[in-house]
Amino acid sequence: MDLPDILPKGWDLADDVPEGVDIEALLRDAKPSEENLTNFLISAKKLAVLDIPPREMIVDPLIATNSVNMMFAERGTGKTWVALAMAKAVATGEDFLAYHVPEPRPVLLIDGEMPLADLTERIQAMRADDIDNLQILSSEVMHHEFHALNIGREDDQHLITSMLDQLADEGRKPSLIILDNLSSLRRGVEENDNSALDGLLQWLIALRHKGYATLVVHHAGKLGNQRGASRLEDPLDTTIKLTLADAPKGDGAAVNMEFTKTRNVKPNPAYLTMELVEGDDGILDWDYGETTKVVPQDHTLRIIYGGPAGDGSKRFAKQKELVDAVGLKPPAISKHLSALRHDELVDKKGLTVTEKGKERLRDVFPKETFD
Repeated sequence: MDLPDILPKGWDLADDVPEGVDIEALLRDAKPSEENLTNFLISAKKLAVLDIPPREMIVDPLIATNSVNMMFAERGTGKTWVALAMAKAVATGEDFLAYHVPEPRPVLLIDGEMPLADLTERIQAMRADDIDNLQILSSEVMHHEFHALNIGREDDQHLITSMLDQLADEGRKPSLIILDNLSSLRRGVEENDNSALDGLLQWLIALRHKGYATLVVHHAGKLGNQRGASRLEDPLDTTIKLTLADAPKGDGAAVNMEFTKTRNVKPNPAYLTMELVEGDDGILDWDYGETTKVVPQDHTLRIIYGGPAGDGSKRFAKQKELVDAVGLKPPAISKHLSALRHDELVDKKGLTVTEKGKERLRDVFPKETFD
């Protein structure tokens, strides 16, 4: 619409309507905007000088503002405990495990299945019960007082978005939204149907464009990957995978954490083993230690070091000898050697482990000796 000249300089719709301006007449004369995509084009030159706020790190370098993220694990692995630990860390500005939290930010936890008593017990056990920065939307409260949310439905997506808008108006906009968990919050759909994800993915992307970071807590499938349709991973910035650790030190849950997708800087450390322990103050928290994940090439490297005799007294003369010793097919050994030589762990032309390769062996096999 063409606005009248009598409007004061700097006037906008948040201000009172000036005397003499007929809003109803303006609306009657308004013309539909042309649906022309050229109106939205931005040249690269103009884009380069736009004042666009940079994305900030909420958990550095795991979770950034304006991002969609996932954490998945098998049932009983402790993913809700890890999610609560991240929520507490972000809300208080404390570091999350080995990763830096630059400043405290508001967090919203949308719970999909936990009994309120269990949720309360866990929050109290982690001493997160006095944090104003952590808001919780409980599934049990919703069930009794309204209805169970289903983020697969457009109506419930709109309800959550409206709530977020209201929190933003009140100065309580959450920086991080944790959805725990996808299966309980999205019901009545076939998980393996890629097309059924359209509405959910568009909503998560819309939340990203509105400035929110989301962490979707999900289950692992039979093969160890995230359960359901693979398209779910397409818009993700960071994917965190949790697996049960082989040998916990104490009585608490022991979990391995690794990252199967990252758009930002690769996390350092890239692999953690952690255990849920009770401290002297009675607070439950994750005790962690950085570990080096053993990959298949490491076993090949160890066999190269040992040589035909297995004690390092003699080197392999030909690649075929190595193939027979490792027990893999020649193409697989060729890939291993290519990777080991690229990382300068094995000599470029021979089958000799370098000093850097010996350091790698000491890291991944600490109970063995590599001189």
